Amino acid sequence: MRSDNPGWLIAAAVEQEIAGIRAGVQARRTASDPNNNAWTGDWRGEPILLVRTDVGPKRARERLAPFLSGHPYRGIVSTGYAGGLREKCKLGDILVPDEVQSVPPLPEVSLRPDPALREEVLERIRKGPWQVHTGRMITTDHVVVSSAEKQALGLKYEADSVEMESTVIAELAEQASVPFVVVRVVLDEASFSLPDILQVFRWYRKKQFGKLIPHVALHPYKLVELLRLLLRSRKATQALNHLFLAHLLDGLAELGRSPGKDSAVGGLKT
Repeated sequence: MRSDNPGWLIAAAVEQEIAGIRAGVQARRTASDPNNNAWTGDWRGEPILLVRTDVGPKRARERLAPFLSGHPYRGIVSTGYAGGLREKCKLGDILVPDEVQSVPPLPEVSLRPDPALREEVLERIRKGPWQVHTGRMITTDHVVVSSAEKQALGLKYEADSVEMESTVIAELAEQASVPFVVVRVVLDEASFSLPDILQVFRWYRKKQFGKLIPHVALHPYKLVELLRLLLRSRKATQALNHLFLAHLLDGLAELGRSPGKDSAVGGLKT
């Protein structure tokens, strides 16, 4: 990444959330990451750093923190899947929250994305075919599986959506004085209870077929549930990839090229 242009950092938890963007910016592994969780690319002349944080607040903090030490990025985008907490949030809808909040047993932290950066992002996203939701997003320490827990969390925190990394990413961005924004896609609605196959899905995601195949052979019904979840994740991923490659990355590149926009994005000067 060129020293005179710090570019943008885009963080996502798992491979499926970031692979399409990585291909679009023709990213390559960065030598500065011995764990092979970071890639550098370019979009219309604007440097892009992609970081795979893994799932959950603890791993997100551990993996992302080293990349923020001494690097004045133009901005950080937290992206990936999220669960809906209100019925209005449907599979494939886009979430650009006006606030992210971690909830117990995590320390309760509430942060707001950089308003100018968020407005620029929303302007781009609203040119697309998606339904966009902008209410509060909460960060939990576990996957919220049941529809009952989703609906209870939505009511308690007056939140639209839930995930496991964005508040940590926002904290790190605030500490580094870098503007941040959250752009995620709904994978599961408030009324949808995730099937009891999360471990099976992890094995599939990590290509651990030595564990996956024997387990499915003993529990064949889980193959059907896995296929249903994969279809959902494919639809969510397609929406996310289209969003970034057809709309959002162009907006980030324009912000990077426009000197007049530096002061509009969190006061960041380069």
